[in-house]
Amino acid sequence: MSQIVEITVSDLCDSGISAEAIMCGVCRISRLLDVDAIYILAAAQDLPTLAAAAYERSDLPAEFRFCEDICTLGAWRIDLNTVLRYTHCGN
Repeated sequence: MSQIVEITVSDLCDSGISAEAIMCGVCRISRLLDVDAIYILAAAQDLPTLAAAAYERSDLPAEFRFCEDICTLGAWRIDLNTVLRYTHCGN
């Protein structure tokens, strides 16, 4: 059975967290949980910035998508903003 993680990124512009740090966190979560797919839930205005940062990464899981609506997949749900506030994240 595939393991899927939904990661919520809220208020990227106001959080003070860079898109690069977000993608670093996403990749670390992917490795730690050994996931098959990651869905990033973000506001429409943040999607282009996050997508640009994602293209810089070579360590994303095979299935990786951005979406504006909550997916109902029974997935693990993580609020990445909360995680990154308490984690030092380098590239």
